[in-house]
Amino acid sequence: MSLSSSTTTVVPSGRLPRRCFVTAGSVVSYRALLASVLRPEFLRALADLDFDTLEVQCGDDLTWFAEQVDKLDIEEKLDIKAIDWSPSLCDNMLECRGVSGVRAPGVVIAHAGAGTIMEAFRYQCPLIVVANPDLMNNHQQELADECAAKGYAVVGELGHLDKALHDSRSLISTLNLADLPPYEDPDLPLPETERKDILDRILLTCYYPDESFERFISDGATIRSTDAVKSVDRNDPSLAHPAQVPGIRG
Repeated sequence: MSLSSSTTTVVPSGRLPRRCFVTAGSVVSYRALLASVLRPEFLRALADLDFDTLEVQCGDDLTWFAEQVDKLDIEEKLDIKAIDWSPSLCDNMLECRGVSGVRAPGVVIAHAGAGTIMEAFRYQCPLIVVANPDLMNNHQQELADECAAKGYAVVGELGHLDKALHDSRSLISTLNLADLPPYEDPDLPLPETERKDILDRILLTCYYPDESFERFISDGATIRSTDAVKSVDRNDPSLAHPAQVPGIRG
């Protein structure tokens, strides 16, 4: 199920489309986030930064969200789309990836779930993480803060996402997220020369079940490879994005 509400948005000639995708998660309701992205100041910030589309994954709150959209009285020309669920957020997030000559870098706004964050990292999308404070002692906040401390994402505050949206623009230059090539899935399993850690060895057993995992972890070369990864300085500025850090791959 989906909805679409448009204020006759037309991308001006010569300007690339720019999209904001919001995902509230698939386990529990996160209406506070959905309400925040419909606040007038946030919608105004989207328009000011040349966004033409706001797409929101609402889960079971789709009907409620549609009712809130119907109440909007805004002048900004913005196409608002919403879905309940998606088998994969891949296509939605890829619409926020800045591809040279195709799309301007947009932004993904997400609850601070580890899986969702890693998906955004994989597709190299500017990312705003908004922890759901109602989940198990606010455990998502620690992950959100760590991502921000490493410079990989911006932490958003409910009710003040317009500020986070402006702050997220700095990620485009610091993480080199503009003018990227089209995304291509990596070839798996990785060749021997590119296996960097024990997770690569585990993955290999998915493709070749007859291979013994015990043999991998007892292999001296594997242990040395793993130790080398541990010695990597993850604050090295040459590793501009988590997708480029050994041990974190798409």
